[in-house]
Amino acid sequence: MIQSLRRPLCLATPALFIGLILTAGGCTEVMTNTRVDREHAIKMYNDGNYADAAGALREGVRHNPADLQTHYYLALSLDRLGAFDEAIQQYRTTLKLMENSLEGRDSPEMRKRVLEQLADCVTKAHDSDPSTAMLHDGTTAEDQYLRAKIESKLGDADAALEAYRRSLLLDNQQQEVRRDYGLYLAQLGQTDQARTELKRAYSMNPNDVKTAAGLRKVGIVPGPSLRDESDMAHPLVPLGPIPELQIPANGQDATADNQHATASPKD
Repeated sequence: MIQSLRRPLCLATPALFIGLILTAGGCTEVMTNTRVDREHAIKMYNDGNYADAAGALREGVRHNPADLQTHYYLALSLDRLGAFDEAIQQYRTTLKLMENSLEGRDSPEMRKRVLEQLADCVTKAHDSDPSTAMLHDGTTAEDQYLRAKIESKLGDADAALEAYRRSLLLDNQQQEVRRDYGLYLAQLGQTDQARTELKRAYSMNPNDVKTAAGLRKVGIVPGPSLRDESDMAHPLVPLGPIPELQIPANGQDATADNQHATASPKD
């Protein structure tokens, strides 16, 4: 009885194994085709054929909805075409996919770029509502940072400053948020507070070029001591015009000195 049960199982195993191989091969073919189609669409985008690129990328999203690069270039294409509401959704989808993929988590620079492009896109949309860009209903530090960017681009300084403060309250270890907050304060002429935030940002990352440049704009010299420019030693320069140097003619002073030396003292 046991042997009769084993025999069909043994016969089925090779067929099952072959089926798995064919399935895996089919998946690989789909992935390869998706990559080729995406690269072709990206080339169309780079050539300025935004409408054709958008059409090809929509098809790519339909076949592989988890491919973040396809969503990203679809967002860029729609943005170029002026379809801002659709582009916003594609930027948001790109950011969400980045949170759940190894490729996305290993690409912090790309995430910064997408956030900046999303903020720009919102300001171009018809209603320009920052809430349309939020990934987590405004409950995260990144959401508030994104809101701050959008509000600053829209010219609402109070709303932007409040969003920066909320972002740092949710996570006070964000060097770039603190830096951008300081730069924005400097832009608004709030120099004292800008100095405070930029100093903090500099202490978190002394190698950040933007922070160092921002410090110089508000009169702080980057370095270990972070001293004000007014506290630095300055070369001694006399007040008023510098007097002209009197250069005597050859022999005149020498003749005068000789006459003075040979003259008899008066009684």
